[in-house]
Amino acid sequence: MVRTTLPICFRSDVIRARQLGCDTAETMGFSRIDRRRIATAISEVTRNILQHSGATGTLNLEVVERDSKYGLLITVEDSGCGIPDTPSLLGDSNSSSVTCLGAGIPSCKRLMDECEIVTAMGQGTLIRMTIWLSKEEQRDHP
Repeated sequence: MVRTTLPICFRSDVIRARQLGCDTAETMGFSRIDRRRIATAISEVTRNILQHSGATGTLNLEVVERDSKYGLLITVEDSGCGIPDTPSLLGDSNSSSVTCLGAGIPSCKRLMDECEIVTAMGQGTLIRMTIWLSKEEQRDHP
């Protein structure tokens, strides 16, 4: 399947990542609403790399297929400090930034169909999010 990688080192990379996600989602046939959900989730997780990890990272976008369904797998990874207390982070009431677009990682969980976090203190964080094309959108996919 198609895979694109973008380094996340500067604030301008967050904007580039968001645009890349929108362009990829549009090419795949996602609705305008889903494209906005994708852009918001990408903004949240890439901004987190720069604001909280103490490091840089990467964004990977990959068109995936499972059980005859197509989706967009969004993966961000950093080599930063890791996320302490991941279970409480995933609650809806927590956000590490008052300026975030939604509510951080919990909003990504709500915006995407699947969301997984792998983190270890001092070793960084990996976040995988997938959104699947709807049945109507699937009909239009090659």
